[in-house]
Amino acid sequence: MKRTIFAIVTVLVVFMAVFGVLVLRPVPKVKANHHGCSNATLFGNYGLVGSGWYLPDSAPLGPANASAVVTFDGKGGFSGYNVYVVVEGDFIGPFTFSNETYTVNPDCTFSVTFTEPDIFKGSAIINGTVVDKEGHEIIGNVLASGTTATWKARKVPGGEMEGGL
Repeated sequence: MKRTIFAIVTVLVVFMAVFGVLVLRPVPKVKANHHGCSNATLFGNYGLVGSGWYLPDSAPLGPANASAVVTFDGKGGFSGYNVYVVVEGDFIGPFTFSNETYTVNPDCTFSVTFTEPDIFKGSAIINGTVVDKEGHEIIGNVLASGTTATWKARKVPGGEMEGGL
């Protein structure tokens, strides 16, 4: 009889301990980000690389690659420097652009229309997606007269806004 009572009491104590740990202990709440993205999502320097096709004025359509440092101000303005484009082994650049604008939508997509540099032969439409809500990575497409490309940009750690706007 003593063993049965001891076994029941032991089971009750274990049950109460497990119940107390699983049900009564406070569980930390996760803070959800329901705000999406905005122009402030993109801030700082980003290393950009891209590849696609380019049609120079006096040459046939050729494969092209590009690299640049792009600086976003978090308020809808951006600039680019150390911009290099290689078309079929020939360098075009370096060149810069500045005072351009961008818009980041709440669903973390964004768009840019700018007229510099002359390589685009007019205005270019650049569409893309901010890959994460913290603005660490961006991917997108370029569509312009004579140019079509895909590109990717990653935030450069540290050195916020050096050399940019």
